[in-house]
Amino acid sequence: MRLLSAAGVHDWSPAALAAATHDHGGASPLEPWRVFVECAVVLAVVVVVGATLLRPFTGTSGRWSALPAAVAGVTGTACLLVLLGTNARLPSAMPPPAVGALGVGLALIALVTAALPDARRLGRSAAWVALVCAAVALFLLVSSLLAPVAPGQRTMWWQAGTLLGIAALGWSAVSRTRSTALRRTTQAQAAVLSLALLAGLTPGAGIAGEPPPPGFALSARVAVGERRVEMLVVPHRPGINLVHSPEPGLAVSVGAKPPVPLRSKPGADGGWALVRLPEGAGSLQVHAADQVGLLPFDAGRSGPGLAVAESGGAECASVALGSLVGGATRPLVECPDARLGGADRAALDAVVSFLAARGIRALAVAGGSAPRSVAADAVVRAASTRHGIDVLYPGAERVPLLIVGGWSEAEEVLSGVATGALRAEGAYLAPWLFADPLLRIPAGQLIPLSLDPKAPDAQRYLAELQEHAPGATPTWSGYRAWRAVRDDESRRPFRMYATSLVSLDFGGRSHHGEGARWLPGGAATPVSGSLVPDTG
Repeated sequence: MRLLSAAGVHDWSPAALAAATHDHGGASPLEPWRVFVECAVVLAVVVVVGATLLRPFTGTSGRWSALPAAVAGVTGTACLLVLLGTNARLPSAMPPPAVGALGVGLALIALVTAALPDARRLGRSAAWVALVCAAVALFLLVSSLLAPVAPGQRTMWWQAGTLLGIAALGWSAVSRTRSTALRRTTQAQAAVLSLALLAGLTPGAGIAGEPPPPGFALSARVAVGERRVEMLVVPHRPGINLVHSPEPGLAVSVGAKPPVPLRSKPGADGGWALVRLPEGAGSLQVHAADQVGLLPFDAGRSGPGLAVAESGGAECASVALGSLVGGATRPLVECPDARLGGADRAALDAVVSFLAARGIRALAVAGGSAPRSVAADAVVRAASTRHGIDVLYPGAERVPLLIVGGWSEAEEVLSGVATGALRAEGAYLAPWLFADPLLRIPAGQLIPLSLDPKAPDAQRYLAELQEHAPGATPTWSGYRAWRAVRDDESRRPFRMYATSLVSLDFGGRSHHGEGARWLPGGAATPVSGSLVPDTG
């Protein structure tokens, strides 16, 4: 289950959970096991907090004190392993395995303590452990609200604090000490932690509904009547913003301005619209027929930032979303078509070398107006000159066609090849054109990639993209942005892949339902060995 606020936060309030159990119209199927787990967290908080607050009236011995410890043990064992194993990432200083081991260990030791009520030494130690656990839990909960961390990291700070708080209250319930000062300190800290956990269960409490910082992509599910629609706003800054949704029939507006319908864009899926956001906080109105939903935003103050253009905006939005899903700590500052990267330059060199090795003596180049496309055109021409290959105008002869334009320009060229209006002996795509809307056009596409789309790393991107933004189209540009957040800039050899529309379960079917796939109903198959670019 994925209940997102504007910041991508899991809302554990009872109202949100009740709504989730009746949500059958979302972009991804409901996962009943996750509903059960999140409901278990809510029930655990209620039981443990209730027992803690009633402890002064019930005493510190007997079965009553074992109840919160038992609940902490069960919840810690089940929820920590499941949630930390499937949700977004924690900050690098606190990896999920460490928090999972800590929480489960604390919860299980609390169970042992509850089972041995006469073990006084262990009971006295429990008071100190409860103090430490409660302090860490409060730190995590407060930090999730106030610390300047990336939007995707706040969720895990809050969840880790909640689950560790449950274990801390379990320790507090079985603590026994003769020290009046230690006992009162433990009880006071447990009471404060109890109130913090209860506050986290109220609708809209904590960070629920908080948009990400200005400059980070705003990705959220918005309730519009009975529908829940996925929305993406880039760059989430004052001025012109690109709004996207995979859902049809939507329009968006800000303030009293008339709604702007989301329309299709060449080379991209879903609907798109350009909207001007004002400075500061506000709400984007999402219209569907006669119903309206609200998407809170906080665009900050005007200043230098990412500028999205009409032509390359769809790819730029995919990159911004990939960075957000990857847990980026800095906002995107430029769109990918602003410059030609070293990896793309090497890939284009490798394509020309691949064609030269096959005895090709002429090729055509279809470029574009963006700086990256202009630079890519120059790279292809320089490499062709080194190999003695003539460069022709697209369609002049039936020769291999190398496409280095943007998504919208590439769709026009590929459609011409598919219909026969443009003569070509195969369409060779630049790596940034590996996206389903362009690959589903039957034009005999071949593309150089440095990583197998079915590799575990690529599949992890698909899974996390589906988790954060169901219905979003996976793209190679978005995947590279996701991978860059992990500082994975390792160079791998290129291989040429051929795409085809066949009925295969390719890349990314979820074990819990239909997940994101690179090419739904199709496949990308390697047709070459390692390609070595000849940079001269």
